[in-house]
Order: sequence, then C-alpha cells, then structure tokens
Amino acid sequence: MNNDVYNYQIYVQNLQNVLMQKQTLQIQLEEITQTIEELEKYEKEKVYKSVGPVLIEKNRKDILKDLVDTKEELSVKIKSIENQEELLKKKIDELKKKLNSSQGSV
Repeated sequence: MNNDVYNYQIYVQNLQNVLMQKQTLQIQLEEITQTIEELEKYEKEKVYKSVGPVLIEKNRKDILKDLVDTKEELSVKIKSIENQEELLKKKIDELKKKLNSSQGSV
C-alpha cells in the first residue's frame, strides 16, 4: 500500500508537470498564430526578425513558412502531451480506486 501511495504522488506530480508544459506550448502556439495572422495582412515583402538583441531583415514569405512549420511542430507536441495527460489521469484514477478500496477493507 505504501508503494501505491508513493506511485500516486509521483503520477500526480508528473501530471502537474505535463499540464505546465502543455500550457507553455499553448501560449507559444497562440503567439505564433497571432504573428502569422499579422504577417499575412502585411503587404511589404521585407520584415524584421529578432535574433537575440539584433533585428535582421528577412523575406516575409520565408518568415511565414518558418512560423507555419513551428506552429505544426507545436501542435504535434501538444497532441503528444495531451496523450501523456490522459494516460496519467487513467493511472491516477486506477490508483485512487485501489487505495480507496484498500482503505475500506482495513
């Protein structure tokens, strides 16, 4: 039973970490989506990209392509994290039921 309690705590902690990762990726995805929308409205061909403390002039279409690729990568990562989240929730529920049933039999 002590092992189950320990595993339960580990799974809950892992779930919290996964949820924080998911939230961070969702924020990045939203920022990139907004940037893509703004760049699609922008009519000039040259834009500036921030690289560290420096702004570099780049072709708008190249930046858009990079952003779309990054957006797709983030979406895949979010989907993977959501799968981890579901798996952890199932394990937590199973352990919770197991702990509750063993408590009731004591």
